[in-house]
Amino acid sequence: MRWEQSPLAKIDIIYKALKFKVADEVDIFWEGSNRFNSAKERNIDIDNLQGITIYLVWAIQNPTILVDCFLTTEFLSRGTKLSTRTLFLDVLKASIDFLLDMTLSEEQLLGSISENEGETTGQTDSRYTIATGS
Repeated sequence: MRWEQSPLAKIDIIYKALKFKVADEVDIFWEGSNRFNSAKERNIDIDNLQGITIYLVWAIQNPTILVDCFLTTEFLSRGTKLSTRTLFLDVLKASIDFLLDMTLSEEQLLGSISENEGETTGQTDSRYTIATGS
């Protein structure tokens, strides 16, 4: 995706990957299984697609996807933003947002844990000292 310069070309790649490639991979995964009798039963709804997309974004560990996604969104025309292909761009963008929010929450949690450890070991946090005047 990063080699494509046009926002429309990037949207086309996202559309094909999330609409067709993911479906093909799901079909291959369940091939030979008795769990689903037909390909119609293996349809992926938008909620499951969102979860799969979150996993894919996390698994590829490629930070340029963030930039590509947000720049593509910024440079789309109003007419293109109303097309059904942008639904898949929105799914990708929401997946990235979810992972960023989760990362920020984890950093905040780790920060609060380290503050609590400082209290139990007798260390003081300089931010706390300044704020309270103690």
